[in-house]
Amino acid sequence: MTIGNTGEQPRTWGNRDSKTFAQALAGNREWVPLFKKPPVVLNTRTYMSDWIKKKVLAGEAHSFDHIGMMHVTNIVNEETKYLGGLHVAIELNRSVSAMEFLEGNTRWKDWFKWLIRAEQQELQYESTAWLKILGVPLTLWDEDNFSNIARRYGRIISPFDNISNRRDYSTGKVGVITSVRRS
Repeated sequence: MTIGNTGEQPRTWGNRDSKTFAQALAGNREWVPLFKKPPVVLNTRTYMSDWIKKKVLAGEAHSFDHIGMMHVTNIVNEETKYLGGLHVAIELNRSVSAMEFLEGNTRWKDWFKWLIRAEQQELQYESTAWLKILGVPLTLWDEDNFSNIARRYGRIISPFDNISNRRDYSTGKVGVITSVRRS
């Protein structure tokens, strides 16, 4: 397994479009990389690949509140690991208990949108972002309006609600999940 596309130009941090200042000033001339980076070779036999086999379940929680309350309510007594976004891994003692937990969906369906054995699926990259929204006229302050703005950046996970009870009307804050990666 390799990572990286050797046909693409390397992206250097701090350089606009992977060009030096002089190259950017020169205009749209053909850019020739000074050197070609070899692909990074990754080891597929890792601790984590062994860890997820048979005794780890992965799922998507309904909300961050559900993630925070799992241990308080004893819905999950097992070891949990946060995987990003709304994804959580549950490590069980043995593979039999993993299958029992998975089949007993009455135990977890109120907490998770879905739950599978972790080895069955590669999870999509997701990250959470808190958007601080400024400049909305006071007459347009409404949960729907803030959500409409935030939806451009991701899926809403924490809306800007209870507006009438807020003391600060200078800014709104909305939580989103996004799959956009920054280089």
